Amino acid sequence: MAIVRLKRKDIKTLGIWQLLGIIAQIPLGGITVLTHLNPIPVAGHFLLSIALIAAGTTLFERRRINTVTSGAIEMKSFLLARIHIILSALVIIVGTVVTGSGPNAGDISAPRFNISIDRVAWLHAGLVIALMVVTFALFFSCDNPLVRKRVKIFVVVAMAQGAIGFAQYYQGLPELLVGLHLLGVTLVWIGAWRIHLAAQMGHS
Repeated sequence: MAIVRLKRKDIKTLGIWQLLGIIAQIPLGGITVLTHLNPIPVAGHFLLSIALIAAGTTLFERRRINTVTSGAIEMKSFLLARIHIILSALVIIVGTVVTGSGPNAGDISAPRFNISIDRVAWLHAGLVIALMVVTFALFFSCDNPLVRKRVKIFVVVAMAQGAIGFAQYYQGLPELLVGLHLLGVTLVWIGAWRIHLAAQMGHS
């Protein structure tokens, strides 16, 4: 049985970016220590991880050469999917500001953002609400079965994440719930990115 080796430049490129991103985490991690957990490099460290997760998810999705799309996607739904991933990224970025403004940004001597945690937390919540509005709009306007399936998964994960977020805020940010919230961020981002990838496949 002959084995045909096909060169996948997209897979190779994603793999290289993953490697470079992991290497970049090393000096960035060192900077966070040298700056005594300054919230800016700490946020950068986390956001680079989020970018690596997106690249890894894309790599996983493209692992099969013959990617089968499950129906086309209209321009309106495609644009909503774009807005969805942008809002998801904004929610995460503002979330790092919330963390950098609160008591869990590091130890007691670690610097914080000079921002009211209540204000930035409500901004974060407002963006989450906007994201959920777009999520439901995408679900009801899209006929692509793959996108709709992934939106359903996203809603379940996002709702659980929102419940944890409200619980940690009103209980004074206990470390355990903050840790669960960070895990939830990862799952929400993977879900949002998979919607983005499905919309791209359906629109190609």
